[in-house]
Order: sequence, then structure tokens, then C-alpha cells
Amino acid sequence: MDEQIKSNLALQIAQLALDKATLEAQVKHLQSEINQLREEKEGD
Repeated sequence: MDEQIKSNLALQIAQLALDKATLEAQVKHLQSEINQLREEKEGD
């Protein structure tokens, strides 16, 4: 039972790490889009 709990926790940690990486990539992408929109607005 103890090993199963450890295994489940390890799986949850891996999933959270993946979620974090995904969110960080989305933030980076959105920041890039914001910068692009700002540049376009300044060009007007």
C-alpha cells in the first residue's frame, strides 16, 4: 500500500511539473503576443 501511495504521489508531482511547464509556455506566448500588439499600436 505504501509503495502505491508513493507511486501515486510521484505521478501527481510529474503531472504538476508538466502543468507548470505548460502554463509557463502559455505565459511566454501571451507576453510575446502582448508585445507584438503594443508594437503594432505604436506604429499607428
